[in-house]
Order: sequence, then structure tokens, then C-alpha cells
Amino acid sequence: MKAFKIMSIAGLALFWWLLIILILLLDDEGVRLVDDEGVRFATALGLGALAVLYAVPYSIVGLVKSGKNATLKVMSIIGVSWFGLLLLMLLSSINDVNDIDEMLGLGLFVLLYAVPYSIVGLVQSIQATKKPLSTHI
Repeated sequence: MKAFKIMSIAGLALFWWLLIILILLLDDEGVRLVDDEGVRFATALGLGALAVLYAVPYSIVGLVKSGKNATLKVMSIIGVSWFGLLLLMLLSSINDVNDIDEMLGLGLFVLLYAVPYSIVGLVQSIQATKKPLSTHI
């Protein structure tokens, strides 16, 4: 569970920063993070792919390390299928530069599940490493 705990901490930080950047990229009015549409598309594709490429192995490790923890096992199974599907969707829309909002939306869908999943993974891995208190005096 130690590897999963480290991946949870790193994933939580990564997913939060990616979520903030993707929300700033979605901003159509006011201050924009990037003005050029091609750069916006490439940034959205890169961030979405980064989130998915971290989330898929993270889910697989969660599935392997979950043991008897049903919550983590179910979330890992959902994560593997969800992130795998979104990875295929990201790869299928690589050539369509005009669909920036779709790319940003796919990245947000990844992060809307990845952030709570990494929080649950972190909490569960911390609880699994705690030693039970002895009831003997």
C-alpha cells in the first residue's frame, strides 16, 4: 500500500493542478491562459493525455493493491474502464484541431473522477497502514 499511497499523493497534486489549468483554458471571456487556438488545442490534448496516462496505471495499481478493501476495488475497476474509454476518445480526436472544447471536456471528465478517486485512495491507504491498537493490557 505504500506505493499506492505515494501515487495517491502525487496524483492528487497533479489532478488538482490539471483541473485548474483546464478550467482556465475553458475561459472564453476575460483573462485567457492562451490566446492561440492551436496552442490551446495542443495544451488541452497534452493535459488530458497526461491525466489519463497517469490515471490508468494508478487505477491498475489500486486494483492490485486493494486487497479486501471493496471501496477501493470498485473504484479501481470503474477507473480502469472509465480512463481507458477516455484515452480512446482522446486518441480518436487528435486530428480534429477545431474541437478544442471537446478536448477540454474530456480532460475535465477524467479529472472529475480522478480527484475524488485519489482522495479515497489516499485515505484508504493511510488507514491500511495504521496498526490496530492492542486491546490487551
